[in-house]
Amino acid sequence: MNDIDQESLYLFDEMEQDIENFAQDPSVREVLAVGVDLQNYGSEIAKQLKIVEGESIEDYLRQVPTANQLNTEIMQCDNALAEIEKSLSQFKGSLSQLSSDICTLQTRSQAITIKLNNRKNLETLLGQYARDISLSREFINQIVNGVVGPRYVKWLNQLNHKLEIIKQDAFKSSAAAKETRIPLDRLRLKASDNVRKWLLSRIDHLRDHYGTDQVAVQTELLKSKYLFKFLKNNSPDVEQTIREYYVAIMSRIYLENFKMLAKRVFRKMNPISISQEMIFPVVQKGFFSSKRTISESTAFFEIRERHRILHEILSPPQPFGDDQYPVEAFMRSLYQTLIDTITAETVFASDFFDDPNIGMPIFSSTSRYMETFMTELIDKITDPIALIIFMRFAIVHQKEMVRRKISLLDAHFKCIQQKIASKLKTILTANRAAFTQNSENPSNLTIFTENKATAHLANSLTKRFAEFALSISLVNNKDTDEFTIQETQSLSQSMNQLLETISKSFSSEEMELIFLINNYFHIVNTLRDVEESVVLPIFDQYLNVTNMKFIELLLKNHFESLFSLVIDAFEKVDNDQPRKTNYNLSELEEIAVDFKARHTERIKSMIDTHLSKFGDFLNGKEIMKQIVKRLVIYWAKFYQLCTIVPKNGKSSQWISSLPTVGILVNEIQSITEKL
Repeated sequence: MNDIDQESLYLFDEMEQDIENFAQDPSVREVLAVGVDLQNYGSEIAKQLKIVEGESIEDYLRQVPTANQLNTEIMQCDNALAEIEKSLSQFKGSLSQLSSDICTLQTRSQAITIKLNNRKNLETLLGQYARDISLSREFINQIVNGVVGPRYVKWLNQLNHKLEIIKQDAFKSSAAAKETRIPLDRLRLKASDNVRKWLLSRIDHLRDHYGTDQVAVQTELLKSKYLFKFLKNNSPDVEQTIREYYVAIMSRIYLENFKMLAKRVFRKMNPISISQEMIFPVVQKGFFSSKRTISESTAFFEIRERHRILHEILSPPQPFGDDQYPVEAFMRSLYQTLIDTITAETVFASDFFDDPNIGMPIFSSTSRYMETFMTELIDKITDPIALIIFMRFAIVHQKEMVRRKISLLDAHFKCIQQKIASKLKTILTANRAAFTQNSENPSNLTIFTENKATAHLANSLTKRFAEFALSISLVNNKDTDEFTIQETQSLSQSMNQLLETISKSFSSEEMELIFLINNYFHIVNTLRDVEESVVLPIFDQYLNVTNMKFIELLLKNHFESLFSLVIDAFEKVDNDQPRKTNYNLSELEEIAVDFKARHTERIKSMIDTHLSKFGDFLNGKEIMKQIVKRLVIYWAKFYQLCTIVPKNGKSSQWISSLPTVGILVNEIQSITEKL
């Protein structure tokens, strides 16, 4: 209770202080200033405060038990909260320790996991390593006593794998590797020896049954090509021995085979290709007679069906019987066999030996022999057509080998082409030299004109040259033109000079021209259907020029006055206007009257006399037509001249009676239709 009184006194003291403070307040002082009775007012307030104080004390007293109880509960709550705080602090400490322990456990777990994985990997590696280098009884038995072949490859693969493992830096110093190295090396030697013996037996079988079992043996070898690869990886000395043995055996087989085929060429080829023939016929003289004869045959130069082989160059080789065959047939089949053989062998050997260049040593001796053989054959060949066909073969076969991506024969084909080109040039040059030599010695040409009945016709020289030109044209193409064009053109010029020299032996100019026309026409007619020919345009021009000379000559001989007058009046017959018109009308009248009276008779006589002199009737008929057409042109020019030459400003009466050009054409047409 004393505590409450003390507290009440304290409150009262505090109240007095508040009153004093309030009295100092400006608002209170203002109230006091207006005359308020502060004493009564204060008493009233004090009375009211007393009442309130009493009520407050009573209320306070009523709440004391509750406050004590509340204080007790608060104290209990504080104690509980303190306990909780202590527990939480302890729990927090425990959690911190637990987190640290968990981190430690995680770190230790990771380390243990790594160690465990490393141990497992090591155990796996060592286990696989142990299995890889282990030598089972079955494995040893298969390597030592197994049958070599495609199934043997499985065991060689395992042996090769074991040998590679003990060579690795990571294992070669291990005790296991050292322990198995010697047994594995012995197995390597035994396996290499087994493979060597088997490969040698297969190669020997291939040698003994070449041509029958070759494909089967090579197929078997390809199935077992790992056998050779094993030797290459583990026994290089044995591998080299096998390679050299195979190369030696196959090289000898192919060489002997192509020697046999080449000898058959010399034995069975038609000898006409090596006969000593030239375009200029050989003049023969009897032993007991002074009579001379010349070779009329053109067989040596005739192409016949020979050019058809050029469409079959890459066809399979041709089977041959006991008969003789053209040399080009043998050569096509021989070289087709060669490139097919090289292709098949190169594809096999490069795959089996894993060496794209192994074909070179296999076929080097065969290539050298074929080059020697071709040199000998080309030296014997005198037929230029055969040589050009050979050239076509060489070019096509070389391109085919390029397409097959095999270069073994590149140098060979280039060498052969050079030899053929050289020999071809030699032959053509020799023929041209013979032309030139005989052209310079006319006495050597009298043999062509000794028979007067046929001297003016195409002779054997022309026929042989025409066949030669036809053959050259049919077998040539853009690949071989460069080897023949220049020489053929020169030969054509020499041939023309030779014909002109022979023509000089005739007694009349008419016969000279007829001789040239017949010979030129034979050459042109022979080449007429050839698509491309170097010779044809040359002799076609010669023929046209000679035909015109002959036409002009006959017109001059049979219509001399008309011909001379027109030539004198017109600079060229084809000109529209004459260059000269000061002619005497009596001269013109004389020519006109003579022509009108005798032109039909002269035309018929000219045709009857000369038509039979042409070796080809159709050509002679065409020339006769050209002559009369030319005559019409001359008459037209003469008629034109007669109409413009004045006489006292009037035309003469006889001019109107002249046959017109149209009338003359009809008359001549009736004559030529009867030819």
